[in-house]
Amino acid sequence: EGFSAIQGRLLESMPDFLRRNIRGETDSEHVFHVFLSFLHDAGQLDSMDVADQAVLGALRSTLTLIDRLGSEIGAPRSNLNLVLTNGRQLYALRRGTPMVFTERDRLTVHEERERGHSPQSSRPSATVRYVLVASSAAVPEGYTQLADNEMISIDRDLRVTKHAL
Repeated sequence: EGFSAIQGRLLESMPDFLRRNIRGETDSEHVFHVFLSFLHDAGQLDSMDVADQAVLGALRSTLTLIDRLGSEIGAPRSNLNLVLTNGRQLYALRRGTPMVFTERDRLTVHEERERGHSPQSSRPSATVRYVLVASSAAVPEGYTQLADNEMISIDRDLRVTKHAL
């Protein structure tokens, strides 16, 4: 909320080398670069295996800055969902807008049929490990809804860990 009014202050808050990388005018790109600036401050910007605590700290600082700047202009708290990855780890944060996830080890019979396969039994057969994260107002069967201000981290082995902000 109120992005155009705080955009300049967000830019001022980040190091010049990050500010120069912003190519667009979207709030998402600016928030991402603010997050990167806090990772930089923690000495974790170039780390291939960033510690969850460093990511949590950078996200907390990012949200605190956005909230402070927004409150200074009288904007309501921003609703946002963030999904971040460096290719090795994935982080998903729910803030306001509902977010769900599911963990699966096999395709369901329904999913196999959608893929054009005709399973011989009613049991899942294809081995596929995945975690699916989505913004969704409804909570589909087999999904877990994240609480407001809750984040999950998904590591390279697809282990899901919940974190409260």
